Amino acid sequence: MPVENNTHNSGNNFPGYSFKRGRVLPSGALLYRLFFQPQVLLGLREDRWQRPFRMITLICVTGGIAIGLARTPALLKTGNEWSTWLRDTVQELRLENGRVSWKKPRDVPKTIWHKTWAISFNPEDSTFQKTEIEQQRDHQEKGIWINPSSVYAWWTTPRDSIHPVTLIKEGKLRGALDMEKVWPEGLILRGEKFEEFIHSFLLILIPAVMIQEAFLLLITVGFYTAIFALIPVILRTPFWSTRAFGNIFGFYLYAAIPALLATALYRCLNLKMLGISGTFVLCFVAYLFLAFYNIHREYPPQNSPRQ
Repeated sequence: MPVENNTHNSGNNFPGYSFKRGRVLPSGALLYRLFFQPQVLLGLREDRWQRPFRMITLICVTGGIAIGLARTPALLKTGNEWSTWLRDTVQELRLENGRVSWKKPRDVPKTIWHKTWAISFNPEDSTFQKTEIEQQRDHQEKGIWINPSSVYAWWTTPRDSIHPVTLIKEGKLRGALDMEKVWPEGLILRGEKFEEFIHSFLLILIPAVMIQEAFLLLITVGFYTAIFALIPVILRTPFWSTRAFGNIFGFYLYAAIPALLATALYRCLNLKMLGISGTFVLCFVAYLFLAFYNIHREYPPQNSPRQ
């Protein structure tokens, strides 16, 4: 179906679809045209960036919630496995004056394996040393380092170095949240208490995952669409010669909607082959090639619409 040249009309309409006043989420008609008739983007060059940005923001929020919900079963399964391991191996954990103590192992330092994790228990006077972990690990890809005042998680990077993350330090969770808000002073974890505690912790973790994923999606989309919008401004591309930056940015925000939805779906599947930036850029560039190919096919250079 040919797309009419309405690039000089108001941004409130384009062929086959009209925006309703106050609409902030893309309708089914808009999504259909973006996916299956991407040349419709030509009719969106006059629209400003605010409306597609609102759409992108709400898609990111919805995507973050969907990703968090999709990962909940795996998080619950992992939490149950860890609670069983802690109950059977460590037997007892307690928090006293901001310090963690355990019943087993009694002799430290000692490393115990749980699946592919190396859990290292250490004495009070020890400190976490990234270089020491790198030197001592034997084909270990991830682990947890514990002493009474600190807990660190670590894993290997593609360059075979260690990437540490502070979980607990000086009585604070991630160095910011007071541990007593999550783990009340004097609470002793043993038996079924491990499972209860981990489930209560997941009630905090899952919303945090949703917020984090929504933020990552929004930052990724905003950053790369802004870069793509700046390129024709810098190069003074004729296709955009009479458009302001706000129109160009809005055009690329609309073009980012299919790539954003594909990226959110990929994150829901929790695949590890590509990160969020790589996934979005790959989908975004592929979609732009498809869109401009369809625009060129609908409007060959000799019959292209007036700029």
